[in-house]
Amino acid sequence: MSFLYFNLQNIIEMKLIWLIIGTLIMSACSQDQTKIKSITYSAITRGSSFTCIIDEHIIQVISSGNDTYEKSKEITNKQWSLILKDLDGIALDNLDKLEAPSDESASDRARIANLIVNSGGKNYESIPFDEDKPPKVLSPLINNMLALAQTVD
Repeated sequence: MSFLYFNLQNIIEMKLIWLIIGTLIMSACSQDQTKIKSITYSAITRGSSFTCIIDEHIIQVISSGNDTYEKSKEITNKQWSLILKDLDGIALDNLDKLEAPSDESASDRARIANLIVNSGGKNYESIPFDEDKPPKVLSPLINNMLALAQTVD
């Protein structure tokens, strides 16, 4: 009888272990759903604005003011991968806590800019910063986005 009890207890313990492992695997798979959907960079001042939106398929550039246009083009998998690589090491939850290196936009000497990353159905927004002086950690990403935006005809 104790032999049967021992085996039954082992079976229950094994099922519990497999349940925990399955839960961990499922949660790891659900993290794939939080992948980056799009990244938006915008710079705005009175009378003009510039917006660059990039997702895994397309880059869209919108400008208003003296030079008004809206253009878009497809991007390659390599270009998207480089954008994502620039996001590595940036904690999205802390995007709004980064420090702006200057505040020239407060007196209209620079357009006020920000970055929004859509990941897993949630928008992560940076603090406002001067157009040409983003927080240091965002510089590679923004420079890459702007270089890509210049290729849009």
